[in-house]
Amino acid sequence: MIINMKDNYEIKIADYDEAIKYVPKNIADGINYGAVIIYYGYLNGEIISEGRAYLKPKGMASPDEDTLNDETACLSSFKTKEKYQNQGYFSRLYKFIIEDLKNRGIKYVSLGIDPNNERNMNMYSNWGFNEYIKSTVEDSENIDWYKKKI
Repeated sequence: MIINMKDNYEIKIADYDEAIKYVPKNIADGINYGAVIIYYGYLNGEIISEGRAYLKPKGMASPDEDTLNDETACLSSFKTKEKYQNQGYFSRLYKFIIEDLKNRGIKYVSLGIDPNNERNMNMYSNWGFNEYIKSTVEDSENIDWYKKKI
């Protein structure tokens, strides 16, 4: 499997094979096409946070032009291990993700938020996700989509 990561050295020293074992096939295919970038935050060789960016592959149609197009990457799967939450680790990974996407020519990022999750709504609003795109229902859950210029 081809993985597009920022620092291959960190992948080698972490238990990366164990972490990647659970990537669904559609995500693995997206990685191979260059359409998905999985970012990991490490602390002492341990993966403590994760985020994903979905890119529209050149020459391919987007499944949703509102949230994913030539200028807009879609962010998702933000996770931090519970014992490392509220310590700024994910904020540092998020800043890294944004800088990496800027360097790839991306101008906007979008993400979907459960409108009932007040904590996430406030956090992403503070991070500049204030341009409402649309609402959808996914797996019986309401999702509000926002984007921001980077």
